[in-house]
Amino acid sequence: MNEVVGKRSCDFGPFTEYVYSCEMTVNDARERMNKLARPNSEYKPRPVILVIAKNAEQAQLLWRHRLRDKYPEDARVKFISRNQSAMDGLRSEGMTIIYAGEWRLNPSADCSAIEWYKKLGAKVVHEEV
Repeated sequence: MNEVVGKRSCDFGPFTEYVYSCEMTVNDARERMNKLARPNSEYKPRPVILVIAKNAEQAQLLWRHRLRDKYPEDARVKFISRNQSAMDGLRSEGMTIIYAGEWRLNPSADCSAIEWYKKLGAKVVHEEV
């Protein structure tokens, strides 16, 4: 950060004067700036879609050319490869699991993580393509 002696180099929007007059701390100004930047509506997480096919390449191909128009545009789409680590850290709320193409050849299709997401309420869709 470039500090200029004698001039104010940090901008805290409407709270800049309060910071420089020591009526407010820098952290308080940052918190208030963040609150102003966020909309008042509640945070709504984006839905997650898991596309499971023979491999990640087939899943991407099917998603781009056959499936994309059927599902929400704002969803986070994960293409599941044969490596099961791609499913770590995903939220099951609002999750959709799409089985497409030759999904039976993918060993991740029936792994414990997928079973756990189903148990937690993920929606399961079998797409015929």
